[in-house]
Amino acid sequence: MRMHSSTSSILRFSFPFVALFFLFGLSYTPTRAQDHPSSNSQITHEETTPALAFPLTGPLSAEIIGNGVWWRPTFDEEVAESVMSKLEKWGFKNIFVESFWSGQTIFPSPNFPAKTSDGKDWLQIFCEIGARHNLRVHAWIHTFFWHYGRDKITSGTLVGDHPEWVEVSRSGGPPEKGEKDYVFVSPAHPEVRRMLGKLIDELCQRPIAGVNIDYIRFPLAEPDFGYNPAAVERFRNETGLDARSLTPDTRPDSNWMKWVAFREKMVTETVDELASRIRLRGIQHHRRIAVSAAFFPGYEKERGRNPKFQNWVVWVKRGLLDFSTPMCYSPTIDGLREELQEVRSTHAGTAVVPIPGLAVGQFYSPHPPYTEQLKLVREMGFSHHAVFKYETLAQEIEKQ
Repeated sequence: MRMHSSTSSILRFSFPFVALFFLFGLSYTPTRAQDHPSSNSQITHEETTPALAFPLTGPLSAEIIGNGVWWRPTFDEEVAESVMSKLEKWGFKNIFVESFWSGQTIFPSPNFPAKTSDGKDWLQIFCEIGARHNLRVHAWIHTFFWHYGRDKITSGTLVGDHPEWVEVSRSGGPPEKGEKDYVFVSPAHPEVRRMLGKLIDELCQRPIAGVNIDYIRFPLAEPDFGYNPAAVERFRNETGLDARSLTPDTRPDSNWMKWVAFREKMVTETVDELASRIRLRGIQHHRRIAVSAAFFPGYEKERGRNPKFQNWVVWVKRGLLDFSTPMCYSPTIDGLREELQEVRSTHAGTAVVPIPGLAVGQFYSPHPPYTEQLKLVREMGFSHHAVFKYETLAQEIEKQ
């Protein structure tokens, strides 16, 4: 998935919130769900929970949303039944099903290559299985990361057929450090934006509870990216500057910081467009389709040096999301505490509900045991959380 946490490790159509607030029911009175796991340090396996508010309605809170987990699906209905049955037993209420990755959908599409050749609409199938197990299915998408393996770009892939969409470094070459094999498309390219709009339309035709926007950033790479000709031209038109001639300079009034702000704007514009489109499609389908996004804490203190250009604080302050799933993936408890403090303070006083994401298990480095992370999350005032990922979550719970 997306386990890098800092560069030091290297590496408009806006829809009014007020109208949506009234459209989705001021009279909704939530029933508080029990936390998962229980308030002590042990992981409980069975809980009695009230009926799920499905889809999400009314003003949101962490209690209404509940816990979630990210899952890269296995295209087998029996496996999906087992996964969702266990999540229901463990008290989870949301599953973020990977629905668009490597530039492919998990359902037949007129616009995108399909992940499978069986002709099945797997997102629809997973939604139906989720409903049987009191789980909301959210479509988890890789927004700008459309291909893995620079030596495997062939015709028939989106980036192979449209190389002009691909994001590039100043030299036009691949990354020297960081996400070397991750092929991103350009947030500044209008055709990329148009295709993402089509993707949202197709996702919202299925009975999903929401869309979880991931990889909504530039690659975590050295040298920095963002020099697609469409971006360079637009930046020149807006500022009169040639981005390719600029060198890093983090002084607030520098031309480099204008280039940083421009790339941040390309990402934020996309978040705004996708969120507005999701909400519009929800109204057309007579239900709320929740907007959430995964992002890394710590960006502001590295602004100007961090190559992701993912200024998520703006998204939260502007209320572009319904809830967030910030990836608090520090491999240490002290690091996790710092990330949670930032998430808590940034979301305070906003309409966006934080559901912090926790990394469970062994990835690039081992993470603290799930029970230790849960204890800290509760101490920090978060009643609910999300987990990356299902497989390692199951290992942690089943070994208890």
